[in-house]
Amino acid sequence: MAGKLQFLVFLLTHIVSVVFAKSATTTNSTSYISIRSKDKVDYRLSSSLDIINTATVEQPLVVFEFDKFRVIDSMTSKVEKMNQFQFLSQFFENHLTNVLDDESALDRPDSNDVAYFKIKNIEQSGSAMLYDFPVEDYAIIWFKFQKKDYDLTEVNDFIESASIFLEEYLNINIDMLINTKDTTPLENFDEAVESNQENKDHHDENNMQGSNSNKTNHGEKQDDSLSKIWTEGLIMCLLVTFLLLAILVVAMSWIMSIEISYSALDKPTNPIKKNQ
Repeated sequence: MAGKLQFLVFLLTHIVSVVFAKSATTTNSTSYISIRSKDKVDYRLSSSLDIINTATVEQPLVVFEFDKFRVIDSMTSKVEKMNQFQFLSQFFENHLTNVLDDESALDRPDSNDVAYFKIKNIEQSGSAMLYDFPVEDYAIIWFKFQKKDYDLTEVNDFIESASIFLEEYLNINIDMLINTKDTTPLENFDEAVESNQENKDHHDENNMQGSNSNKTNHGEKQDDSLSKIWTEGLIMCLLVTFLLLAILVVAMSWIMSIEISYSALDKPTNPIKKNQ
């Protein structure tokens, strides 16, 4: 009897721990929000539902929900390749207005004003997906990414193309919400970005010093080669040659300037002999 009781206690404990672990990993999520509409800038949001419920057709909201893919984790691990996901890095570094830790996963409103897209594989860009869709009739454009693994560059390009298309087509600054179940806090990503920038600056500085050193060595080699060619003996010979040429030129000019009259070439006459 005691053995059965212990087994039941163990079984219940295991079930409770599994349930709590599952709920902790599947329900908690973080919403990163960028409010760009003028009439919402000063709102103090306490949950993601606040901005979701206030979205309108005139000022829509685009939601990118990641059910299993961890955006911040992926960006932090690939921070040295940030040029491949510039849109996302700019979003998290410069355009965030609110970061909200939700106690549960996002619930899509049961409303006709919500356009809902389930995405398993990214087979086309966000703009191509929305091109023939009447986005102007909806208050919320909701994309739910269902897979655990995505190529971060493809995710970046999809979000960027969808956001740009909506803003250009609707001619407004659209609000954006990215919801993800990351284990890495945003502060870790910021620190990774700063560390990567410092390493990059240090690497550039070393390259610059190496380049300057190469230039200095090259200049020294040129100086050595010139010193071997232009020896003191060669310089002295050149100076003596230049002096002799100058003397020759002066002498030739003097000779060319001598004038001899024609009478000086006549035969001299003896006046005594001529009188006889």
